[in-house]
Amino acid sequence: MGVEAEAQVSLGGAWVAEATASYVRDRFMSERASVPIIQGTDTTFVLASPYPPLIPPLTGLVGLRYENPRVFGGVSMRWAAAQERLGDFETRTPGYVTGTLDVGVRRLIGGQFHTLKSRVENVTDTEYRDHLSRIKDIMPQPGRNFVLMYRLSFYTSSDTHTSHKHSQRRTSHADQNPLDPRARFGSALRYRQRCWPHVTTIRRTRTTIRQRRSRRSSSPSGRAP
Repeated sequence: MGVEAEAQVSLGGAWVAEATASYVRDRFMSERASVPIIQGTDTTFVLASPYPPLIPPLTGLVGLRYENPRVFGGVSMRWAAAQERLGDFETRTPGYVTGTLDVGVRRLIGGQFHTLKSRVENVTDTEYRDHLSRIKDIMPQPGRNFVLMYRLSFYTSSDTHTSHKHSQRRTSHADQNPLDPRARFGSALRYRQRCWPHVTTIRRTRTTIRQRRSRRSSSPSGRAP
């Protein structure tokens, strides 16, 4: 059995506070046989654990983000509680807290979308171990590290039809979530691109109806030619 929770709160402007948490609890429903432990030529039996292996502890994240069409960034803190519910042959994993900083810029140049992002993970260089890591008893998780990422987004001719087919569904999803950066980035242009063809069609339809009425009233038979 597991539970996940996520919350986002707009602080005004482009600032957004976010928090997540997840918890998993599981155990065997029936009694298990003893587990043999072989040491040299001796074999001893110990009680089997009532918990399955590789159950993640209580984990979560708390962060503050700034989302702007051109500049974005944030600071977050990832944490995990100690895992005391151990499966067979597992060892206890202590809790930890790590911090992450990231900042980036977005630019639209020559019809292509450029994103440059830098991130610092494990800012405090904390030595910690992930309970789900297969090598946690051998070595800890990475210390402070730096990441620099460049992303180039563009559309090919084969992607144009697919992008047009699903654009309305993607746009509606972004508009429903005011905290989604896509809902704020280029919203005016997206609104015009999405609504202007329909407005033009309505205007043309009204003009056609008026023309037909005018022809009907001027025609001797009362019918539009």
